[in-house]
Amino acid sequence: MNVFSPKKLIALIVISYVGYYVVSESITKIKRIEFSGVVDGANFPAKQIAVYDFAAKFNQNDGKIDCSHIDSNRAVKTVSIVNNVVVCCDTDEWLVPYRDVNGRREYLCGKWPNLEVVSKSLEEENLGKR
Repeated sequence: MNVFSPKKLIALIVISYVGYYVVSESITKIKRIEFSGVVDGANFPAKQIAVYDFAAKFNQNDGKIDCSHIDSNRAVKTVSIVNNVVVCCDTDEWLVPYRDVNGRREYLCGKWPNLEVVSKSLEEENLGKR
């Protein structure tokens, strides 16, 4: 006797997917708030910044994307496109949480379980605002 009929199997797959999505969104929200702090009484990260802050640079000589100014906690750097901006991080969101630690600005990108922290020197951050 077959324990899993096709209908039960499909229902199990749908329930598993929805469960994974809910858990992923919840843990991502918690991690974002832990990363940058929280505004009193709010339910979102205190410090958020536009992805322009860690946008990729383009090499004028060969047209290649350059993310050498950004460090990542992953072995391989990730590149994404958000609102037609190429960024050096795994994200699909325009605003990401950030924090300043030991002379570096860190950004939290992605969704659980694929969270990524990228960073750059605060000196470079300050130079970019002149």
